[in-house]
Amino acid sequence: MRDKNVIFYAIEADFISIAIKSVEKMYTSGEKVLLLCETDEEVRSFDLTLWTYSKASFIPHGSKMSMPAEEDASFCHTWLSTHISFCNNPTCLIHNGLDISNQNLSKFNVIIDIFNKDLLPASRERAEYYKQSQFLQLKLWIQTGKNWLQEGQ
Repeated sequence: MRDKNVIFYAIEADFISIAIKSVEKMYTSGEKVLLLCETDEEVRSFDLTLWTYSKASFIPHGSKMSMPAEEDASFCHTWLSTHISFCNNPTCLIHNGLDISNQNLSKFNVIIDIFNKDLLPASRERAEYYKQSQFLQLKLWIQTGKNWLQEGQ
């Protein structure tokens, strides 16, 4: 069985940019992604950004707004949603520090949890939930200006 891991990014700003870079990294590594959004507006914003993000590559993606029949989503690398969904068989969950306690996380191999660094205490509570859900490798990256520092979680 593959190790399950969580990567925390404590950021100062620009959640969308860091989330999109994470999606791109997962795309190149072959991991399908569920990008969990807080609102429908955020889903639309990510959809637009993914269409225009890179001139060199396209990341197949969709959402219930662009593809109402979720069963058609299996070809999508990245599914954008406001709820946990497995319609594209994702192995990676990316979210912006949302409370995902009481969710079934067993199908994910990787969770990328991006949050405002002022909310570090809440991330520690999520870390405990991840550990209880068998995610045993946790890494924390803290943004300081243009640099990133890794800390133990």
